[in-house]
Amino acid sequence: MAVPPDSPGARRSRAKVLVVLHEAGVGGATQAVLHIARPLEQRGWELVFWAPPGPVHDLLRSQGRRVEGEARPMRYRLSALREPPGAVRRLLRTPGYLHRFRRFVARERPALVHANALPTLPELAAAKSVGAPTLLHVHEMMDRSLRSRAAGVAIRTLADGVVGVSEAVRAALAAWGVASRLVYCGLDPPARLPLRGSRPGPLVVGSVGTVSRRKGTDLLVDVARRLKRAGPHDLDFRVIGPLAEGEEGEWGRAVLERGRAVGLEHRVTSDVWTELAELDLCVQPTRAEPFGLALLEAMGAGLPVVAAEVGGVPELVAPGCGVLVPPEDPEALTEAVAVLAADPERRAALGAAARLRALERFSADRSAEALHSCYLSVTGLAPKQPGRLRHRLAEGLDRVRLLRPLVRLRERYLAARTPDAPALAPDGLPMPPARLRVLVDGHADPAGFLEDGLVGARTVRETLAAAGVELAGLGAVLDFGCGCGRVARQWADLDGPEIHGTDLNPESVRWCNENLRFMRARTNGPEPPTTFEDGRFDLIYALSVFTHLTQPVGDRWMSELVRLLRPGGMVLFTTHGESFVHQLSPKEAADFDAGRPVVRRPSMEGANACATYHPHSYVERHLLRDLSILEFTPKARGEVFPQDVYLARR
Repeated sequence: MAVPPDSPGARRSRAKVLVVLHEAGVGGATQAVLHIARPLEQRGWELVFWAPPGPVHDLLRSQGRRVEGEARPMRYRLSALREPPGAVRRLLRTPGYLHRFRRFVARERPALVHANALPTLPELAAAKSVGAPTLLHVHEMMDRSLRSRAAGVAIRTLADGVVGVSEAVRAALAAWGVASRLVYCGLDPPARLPLRGSRPGPLVVGSVGTVSRRKGTDLLVDVARRLKRAGPHDLDFRVIGPLAEGEEGEWGRAVLERGRAVGLEHRVTSDVWTELAELDLCVQPTRAEPFGLALLEAMGAGLPVVAAEVGGVPELVAPGCGVLVPPEDPEALTEAVAVLAADPERRAALGAAARLRALERFSADRSAEALHSCYLSVTGLAPKQPGRLRHRLAEGLDRVRLLRPLVRLRERYLAARTPDAPALAPDGLPMPPARLRVLVDGHADPAGFLEDGLVGARTVRETLAAAGVELAGLGAVLDFGCGCGRVARQWADLDGPEIHGTDLNPESVRWCNENLRFMRARTNGPEPPTTFEDGRFDLIYALSVFTHLTQPVGDRWMSELVRLLRPGGMVLFTTHGESFVHQLSPKEAADFDAGRPVVRRPSMEGANACATYHPHSYVERHLLRDLSILEFTPKARGEVFPQDVYLARR
């Protein structure tokens, strides 16, 4: 019997996931899963693969993984249906293929069937027919065609959970009524990079991906022709990737023939990192791109990139990490390549920023963690939450207006039963009384209070450092929701910024002013505004504050914090994000996946008993509508305190 991953029993009996791959070759959708297979296994999942015979079979077996499967007869274009053995035989073989797959699922009894990409919808239906939980991993951009409409109906009917590889993919799914969760692709690039700046010879410009219309191979050939004709730059051009199959392959051969006439070289490789090491600039002129795994590989290899601004590409290539140009615009592509070819310093800066972004935002571990959370949610194998019964009881008490007095009674009880703490804490500062500590963290344990403060301070420092900001170099800092100084006390020896605090509780504010003399605290009401003047602060941080505010009040408070920031000032705050979804009821999880905040016990707003869960898309569209994101770290502090952390600039 499968047990929850990460639980003690997971070492004895891991939960099995059957991953269905649709392609015999190792394409982008398949690579996206293989990149994170090991970290998923490290989280307690047993991965079994079903795939057509071919290179992907061989690769999986060489990695020691179990893989089954047979040739897939299904095709989704008329031209592809005509490929051998022909349309009639393909249609006749499909029922038998799906029957054998259904028997395999019934025999294996996986905890989850992970259908990887839209073409696996038939296998998803077969798995659903034998009662297996199903997750669809969408790597494609759905459009407004009848085929996409039919796919939308099928997804809503068959999939117990859906993930999209970018916000662009999720938006396209939402247009057909499909709620999904975001799981960016991730990978671990090589630890060592080549020294590109000092290499002799021509500058090598390349594109990685299948030779096809969608990847814009013909546009790169056009760029090569224009720049070779212009003549001032010593450039070599390469296309790295296989030809597409079928009729698209004939188109690709003709494009490559035109490319060879201007010196463009075509390579097919199984080692993309070796090829990327030989490039100086990566150009991806794709016409449609749900995410851009090849682009992420180039960024991970430390390459400056020029890419078409389509689909999920802008989510990957942030400002300062590369150059985005309009799609279908060979003139803009040519100009961007020419400018970077003439500027080695800018190429180096863009390449370094691109690699840093790939390492920090799109690691294999981060992607695996997001998918792990989805697995838990769909399978129901999440470790049982001891608070589930307590949550239902609290909801009932709230409905009859008994929750608030009982919460206050519990707080007084916890404070009274906690042994007296020393007047001075180990950090040399006064220890607040138990009645104030319990308001902050829900318990009165003095050691836990201090440890939580250290974790919060470390989160502030590390998030700022990731954005290249030194806390000591700021002018004025505000701890919004400071309580009795759990985090603010960590700045006692900080030279430089003025430390301010504000909180709803007057007794906590008074205690801070009397005992933490390095800071100045004020009382705020349950609604804005505060008494601070406009543009007062360089940094405002709010740890575990918006997690206890309802949606409209949280929006108003964010507007107030923006008012308090000087131009260029920053706000750092935390939310309950994806890592908390498995705690929600199915209806609440559906709302969260649809981009709507979930609020529990709104009558207790401002207290720990009120809990708000914020989807990332909502934070971007609403809370941060007047700000620019500098850093976003999902589940930043691990299992100790797994909240999402945002840093944004006015």
